[in-house]
Amino acid sequence: MLKKFKYAFDGIKFTFFSESTFRILSLFLVINLAMGIIFKIESMEWMIIILFCVMALVLEMLNTVIERVCDVFSQGWLLNEIKIIKDMCAGAVLLMSLSAFTASAIIFIPKL
Repeated sequence: MLKKFKYAFDGIKFTFFSESTFRILSLFLVINLAMGIIFKIESMEWMIIILFCVMALVLEMLNTVIERVCDVFSQGWLLNEIKIIKDMCAGAVLLMSLSAFTASAIIFIPKL
């Protein structure tokens, strides 16, 4: 059982050190957490911030997985289709990241 947690943390650690976008999104989460503490946000605001920021991180991890699988199996075949798949995944991360940013702005701008 504990080995499964180790594997999961290894995956998070690998993504953190290999993907700059994951590091940027992690920094965004840390900034939001600090601002939440400073501004003493409500429980519902905490849930929104954590949900949106963590979902952006999860999507970035899934994006990384899909990109790596595509790279392994493409071998020069279907390159246009692989590009479309990768672009769609990147788009999903962008949409979620913009949603997280917007939610954070809605919560924190009035407190500034």
